[in-house]
Formats: sequence, C-alpha cells, structure tokens
Amino acid sequence: MATYTVAKAREELASVLDRVVDDREDIVLTRRGTEAAVIIPIQSYRLLQRVRQRIEDALTKMALAEMLEEDVTPLQEVAEDHSSKRANRRKKEVV
Repeated sequence: MATYTVAKAREELASVLDRVVDDREDIVLTRRGTEAAVIIPIQSYRLLQRVRQRIEDALTKMALAEMLEEDVTPLQEVAEDHSSKRANRRKKEVV
C-alpha cells in the first residue's frame, strides 16, 4: 500500500489512478503528516458496501428480535382495544 501526500497525489493523479485501477493497489493520502483518506479500486469499494449492508441488515434483525422479546402488545390487540373504546364513547354520547 503506497502513501502519498495530498499535494503529491494531485501532481501525479493520473499515475496514482493507474496504480489503483490497473494494479488494484490501495493508496493512502496524508495531509500534514496524518492519514486522511484512501483511494481504492471500485471493486473493493463495492465489496465493502455489500459487507456494510449485510452488517446493517444483521443489526436490524437483531434489534427487531430484541424488540419482539420485550413485552409488546400485538397490533390486533391494540386495534380491538381502540374499537372497544370508540364503541363505549358512542354509547355515552347517545345516552
């Protein structure tokens, strides 16, 4: 993995991109001596995006499973309770 300063990468952008695209090399960019960014091949980026999506999906499933383990009132029960309360209010209005 090569490292370039941002200024040097800017000067040699075509060759930096050739190394990334043709040689599938990751390039680290530094700014003021600190690593600031990485240029990676698009295939690597797409793979990272798929992995990230799978992790997010797994975390969502875990959160949903955790919620279902809690004392959750089923939607049907909430709807029936709501209908019952509406019916009682109507009876009171009629009287």
